[in-house]
Amino acid sequence: MDSNNIKVSVIIPSYNHQLFIGKAIESVLSQDYNNFELIVADDCSKDNSVKVINSFTDYRLRKFFLIKNLGATEILKFLIKKSRGKYIALLNSDDIWYPEKLKKQVEYLDNNKDVAACFTHANFLNEDGEVYTNKCSSSSMSLDIFNQYNRSRGSWLNKFYYSGNCLCHPSVMIRKIIYDELGYYNGGLRQLPDFDYWIRLILKYPIYILEEVLVNHRILSKSGENTSASTDENCIRDKLEFSSIIQMMMENIDDSIFIEGFKDNFIRKDAITKEELFCEKYFILLNGCLWGDVSRDIAINIYIKNIYNENIIKCFKEVYNYSYIDFYKETGRNNDLLDLPAKKVLAKAYFIVDNKFLEDNSLIIDDIKQDNDNFTYSFYSNMNSSGVRIDLIDGLGILVENISAFINDNPVSIKALNSISFDNKEIFCTLDPQYHIDINIKKFDHIKIIAQNIFFLNSTNVQIVDGEIIETDVFNQTISELIVKMIDRETELIKNNIDRETELIKNNIDRESKLNQNIIDYENLIGFKLIKKLNQVLIKFKMKS
Repeated sequence: MDSNNIKVSVIIPSYNHQLFIGKAIESVLSQDYNNFELIVADDCSKDNSVKVINSFTDYRLRKFFLIKNLGATEILKFLIKKSRGKYIALLNSDDIWYPEKLKKQVEYLDNNKDVAACFTHANFLNEDGEVYTNKCSSSSMSLDIFNQYNRSRGSWLNKFYYSGNCLCHPSVMIRKIIYDELGYYNGGLRQLPDFDYWIRLILKYPIYILEEVLVNHRILSKSGENTSASTDENCIRDKLEFSSIIQMMMENIDDSIFIEGFKDNFIRKDAITKEELFCEKYFILLNGCLWGDVSRDIAINIYIKNIYNENIIKCFKEVYNYSYIDFYKETGRNNDLLDLPAKKVLAKAYFIVDNKFLEDNSLIIDDIKQDNDNFTYSFYSNMNSSGVRIDLIDGLGILVENISAFINDNPVSIKALNSISFDNKEIFCTLDPQYHIDINIKKFDHIKIIAQNIFFLNSTNVQIVDGEIIETDVFNQTISELIVKMIDRETELIKNNIDRETELIKNNIDRESKLNQNIIDYENLIGFKLIKKLNQVLIKFKMKS
């Protein structure tokens, strides 16, 4: 193959995926398009991945076996530097491409020189290679999260801000010159390096979505080995990294792109001056994003940094009627970045038109009043619709004892979409609890939801055992396994108590024994001294006599 005429470099970073790496390679080598090189780099796998890779001998395949582990972002940098093609396409070592993927993306990029990267839709696979037909059990992502339509650059950034990453990394084909210009993936990010890169990319260039499924993206739900698995550590890092990425986005977004993407979220729709746009950016950050309050700290920091900019402070006061006193209220409000759900409820409303949830016309419900475990959600419709879906809590399983809904203060029926009913309660064993109001809603109608006794569930899988709600960390656990687990736990507690009591008794015996020995020793010592004294007296008496 002439290295000077290679059109596409396909890169596969490999690490401990012996069960999947073979199918990933096969899906590339069986593409309808042929002008590509396939570069595979194994990052010191501890399983038989190297053996699987070496079983392939295709002339288009280049193999690298690293002697020192680089990690996810550094190995991508290594592979990109080794690439010789005009375009780069990435495939994870546990994912699979459809045969026509490369051909269709090459044709599009060849014919659209202004587009920097091309993505596709994707399905989700489990470990056994089966396509998910309902929500992934180990992830809060919906099945169609990667099945996006095309948007303007500003609309993409708005989508990222309020909904997070929705572009499938192993679906991308990107011009190599983009990496030369923007640099590589941020090595400080474990969860969201691709999300960070898409924002950096769209801040400068347009992208395109081929609206058809050309990738099978695998979620390792049993082992939780990849970053898509919904573990506690991954969720914590998600929030921290998301905050950092959003700050970067807001600091670098052009005014025209900001207006085009976020105008519908402005307080003043006619904001145009530099100072007005700064204020609008502040209020958007202050009012929350995908992760609720995580953007609030960014807002507070940029306000403080610009406190000496007289024009900005004047604009806050005169145009937005926002003073230092209002700002102090924000800085005095409690906010815990890592315990977000308990402090701030992120809720959304999706209006329904033609039996579809219109995500781009969704609302962040920011008027939420909390009284202990009771919540009142209040918002206005932004369009005519045949109904509305209400997501009371985002990213947590919940239990709701009672809920009621009102439109313009008139009671209406509301029903749960994805709950389990038990003992007159609704249990949502999902990270995406949803309610549905089936009634025609007009623009500007006022909607109020009152939810009583919302309890947060620590896991997303709940079972009912002997009339009690049991939360489990392992999915699909049987009741018998739960009972065994509970018996083992009780046995361990009893054993620990016995060991503790035994230790206390032993310590008491040792202490008593030591005390008795001290008394004996003391008595012996006194006796010895008394005898010694008597002997001295007797000796003196004899000497005198």
